[in-house]
Order: sequence, then structure tokens, then C-alpha cells
Amino acid sequence: MKRFAHIFMALIMAFTANTVFAADVKIGFIDGNKIIAKYEPQIDAKLQDEFKAPQEKIVALQKKLMEESDKFKKDSAVMSEADLNTLKSSFEKNQAEFQRLSADYNQKRTARGNDELNKLLDNVKAVTKTVASKAGYTIVLQRGAALYVDNEASDITDEVMKQLSYK
Repeated sequence: MKRFAHIFMALIMAFTANTVFAADVKIGFIDGNKIIAKYEPQIDAKLQDEFKAPQEKIVALQKKLMEESDKFKKDSAVMSEADLNTLKSSFEKNQAEFQRLSADYNQKRTARGNDELNKLLDNVKAVTKTVASKAGYTIVLQRGAALYVDNEASDITDEVMKQLSYK
């Protein structure tokens, strides 16, 4: 009886699979790398403007550290013990501040870069959905997800890029 049930289920699955695959499925693809390559300079410029002040502060502090280091190398032999200790203390304080500011800057800039990239990807998804539904695509894949693509006409990247707006 169990054997009969297994055979019956196998037959049903075989017929169902043929019916599903017989349906007209139109598959397209999109090249996400091409889109990111186009918009990456805009994202970088936006972040450069947004993080200009913190970056300038870090550069100024780095310059101060270099000056203190050079002064220590050049004048340490002739400096008094008190002046030497003051310079070392200042250098250590500035170095700790530099490391803190650099870490904070990198963390915030990376987070903002990810936010901007997610904003772009949300736009890409929305435009892709519009383009795909107008063209009658059932499925749209990322270009790298497909091992083989037979028809270049199924690439909708350029159409998506025409309609995409990122600011």
C-alpha cells in the first residue's frame, strides 16, 4: 500500500512539474555591477562633501602629529626635561585623539555609504519591477546569478538605467 502511495505521488509530481514548466516564463537579467559602476562616483562625491569638515580636522591633526614628531627628533637632545615631557604628553594626547577621530570617521562614512547604496538599490528594485512588468518578464535575475544566459535581449539593465534617478 505504501509503495502504491509513493508511485501515485511521483506520478502526480511529474505531471505537475510538466504543467509548471510548460507555462510561458520570460526571464530577464540585470547587471548590478554596471549600475553601481555608473552611480558610485556620485555616491563618493556626495560623501566627500558631507564628510569634508571631519576629514579636514583629521588631516590637520595628522599634520600636527608630524610636526611634534619632527620637533622631538630634532630638538629632544637640547630640550629640558620639563619641555620634553610636555611634548611627549601633547603627542600622546594628539595621537589618541587622531585614532579616535579616524575610527569614528571611518565608521560613520562606511555607514553613510551603505545607506546611500541601499537607497540606490531600493530605486533599482522599484524601477526593475516597473520595467519587467511592462515588458512581461516573469523573473529578473542578477546577471551573476545565472550560469548561462542565451539571449542578450533579456538584459534589461540599460532600460532600468534610463529610468533610474539617484540623487
